[in-house]
Amino acid sequence: LVGLNPAKGCASILGFPRDSWVNVPGHGMNKLNDAMYFGGPQGAIAGIESLTGIRIDYWALTSFWNFKVLVRELKGVDVVVPYPMNDSYSKAHFRAGRQHLSAYDALAFARNRHDPPNGDFGRSFNQGTLLISFLRDFQQDFQKNPASMLEWLGAGLRNVKSDVPYSELLQLGFVASEMPARRVNNFVVPGSTGMAGAESVVHISSAASPMFADMKGDGCLGNG
Repeated sequence: LVGLNPAKGCASILGFPRDSWVNVPGHGMNKLNDAMYFGGPQGAIAGIESLTGIRIDYWALTSFWNFKVLVRELKGVDVVVPYPMNDSYSKAHFRAGRQHLSAYDALAFARNRHDPPNGDFGRSFNQGTLLISFLRDFQQDFQKNPASMLEWLGAGLRNVKSDVPYSELLQLGFVASEMPARRVNNFVVPGSTGMAGAESVVHISSAASPMFADMKGDGCLGNG
């Protein structure tokens, strides 16, 4: 969940593990992944809105394949890998520190849940890190050549489905060009793994409620 506040010059990313146990309107309590299965992006939105009380304006969706194509078209992404990764499942094999990730490696970094602390919670945090890394790369390109925004928007339109109106995409591009990366806070909801009947799920902690209220106020969780 991404919140933007251009007036305050801040933004927030709030990650949710895929197995988060949420109320899916019309389907009762289910995993967040199942909300997508039942109702597509609108099903996932309904589950998050029910949990957080935050109205979600737009959604964006890509696939593993299109994500790799997107990164390839953008000529990779520079990421600070927070710790050594050696995961045979996601194929994430990286040393710690700044790295230029190819399309294949960026997907492996985003999918790795065996090396990160706290499993899926750590993976969600790393996915937020990846989004901020894309923001930094975009800003560097834009500063060198403002016309590069069209290349970024084109790559996004070809590889990401979204209900953001075309009329707002360019405006969001300019917002991204001016949003200080240091003012984008990256969080993951607190919670714990457990069971719901026979299913292994993630129970979101009540400690997340103040986070939801904070983000609902102005989109800037922990900022401003």
